[in-house]
Amino acid sequence: MLQKRKKVRLTGKPLAKLNNDIHERDDHTCIIDGCGRYVSDKEKFHHEPQGNDKEDRIECGALLCYKHHIERHRGMNSAAIRQQCVDYLQRKYSQGYIAGINSLLPNGVRKWKKEDIYSVSQRI
Repeated sequence: MLQKRKKVRLTGKPLAKLNNDIHERDDHTCIIDGCGRYVSDKEKFHHEPQGNDKEDRIECGALLCYKHHIERHRGMNSAAIRQQCVDYLQRKYSQGYIAGINSLLPNGVRKWKKEDIYSVSQRI
């Protein structure tokens, strides 16, 4: 029987620290290709995956400018922005993260494989 993994949900100072850490990691800049807009410390990071499956972990958060954040949640380019967020986070983090995130991705979003990580890490 599979054990349920407890979701990480933070509040107060731990959440503020996580938000700051993600801003620093992403250089206060929207991660969407070609955007480069500055993202203020006062703006909260975007969770990927979003919704009921979201967790407050650094490997599940990315900076999006206000325009892309709204578009990710409600826009016509939501799937493309989701894919860019997933690809960005997958480049940053380990195979274990990828296995977990792949299990949460909806159908139609390209899943990553172990080989993808090795090819990315060789390019970096």
